[in-house]
Amino acid sequence: MPKRAYALSSEMLFTSLKKASHIVLGLDYDGTLTPIAKRPELARLAEDTRDLIKTLSRNHKFTVSVISGRAINDIRRLVGLRNIYYAGNHGLEIYQPGRGILRQYSPAVRRQAGKINRYLAETLGHIKGLLIENKGITLSVHYRNAHRSAVPAVQRAVHHAKRLVAPEWHSSYGKKVVEIKPPFKDINKGNALKFIMRKASGQNVLPVFIGDDITDEDAFSVLRKKGISIYVGRQTNESCAGFYLRDVSDVKRFLKRIMEETKNDGIY
Repeated sequence: MPKRAYALSSEMLFTSLKKASHIVLGLDYDGTLTPIAKRPELARLAEDTRDLIKTLSRNHKFTVSVISGRAINDIRRLVGLRNIYYAGNHGLEIYQPGRGILRQYSPAVRRQAGKINRYLAETLGHIKGLLIENKGITLSVHYRNAHRSAVPAVQRAVHHAKRLVAPEWHSSYGKKVVEIKPPFKDINKGNALKFIMRKASGQNVLPVFIGDDITDEDAFSVLRKKGISIYVGRQTNESCAGFYLRDVSDVKRFLKRIMEETKNDGIY
């Protein structure tokens, strides 16, 4: 895999943004807009970052979205902007400005999530530092603050919970977290991004997605042939993104630059 370019140094990237008639901007939250926190509720969006997103969303050249593994109401509350798209629970819930929330699951899925949550709480509740985040229709088991010896127990509990309650459910590992999701093959951040792209009318639409974790790879894959995909973190061969930014501070600088580069192309 060829070495990806540093996004802030790529004049080709900014030329593409300048030439595009419309830009669909997709942003992950944790690890992208905010540093990864010890506990999910501590990941607060900086006011200057919120202001940048707000300014971009007011430019007619942009359709802005935040696409996250968090529950839809949680991510909307944390970002706090009304006129942008949100995808929660990896795309199982999508908020459309002026139209409300599209929920792509049945009540049975929520009941299964509740049963898995109860099993994990009973099995793992004694482990110090472990956090089980029930997001209504998906779950995350965070072990960042637990001793590393707890990891095998987490793996066993997740396996047994799925086997007993819903064997068809999927689990995947991110940065010190296990994500447990319903078995919807078409529900992921990539298809959430495609849904939002379809809402952007006109020709010469350029999609851009910025993310930092394994679940963001689905969105990067969507943009392989058309679009700009940006991985947040150190250079790695494990991501299919075309560009990279080093950290959350870089993401802020990137957003500020595209705001400056496009300020005469739309109406703020």
